[in-house]
Amino acid sequence: LIALVPFSLINGVLTGGMIDKPIVWYNSNEILNIRIGTIPIEDTIYCLTMLLLTVVIYETMKVRFEKNI
Repeated sequence: LIALVPFSLINGVLTGGMIDKPIVWYNSNEILNIRIGTIPIEDTIYCLTMLLLTVVIYETMKVRFEKNI
């Protein structure tokens, strides 16, 4: 939830939520066309997946490091 606030602000600007002309444009034929405001749902899923990947790698390395001590 904490990561989604800055993500929503920045991605909202990029996709035209707060400006007249969007900086990033998505082809409706290439996405699910489900949006949260102006942000495609795929962007949110990508953000959360990258955070999950970071946590998984961190936790895996932490367990391996603790076993070596």
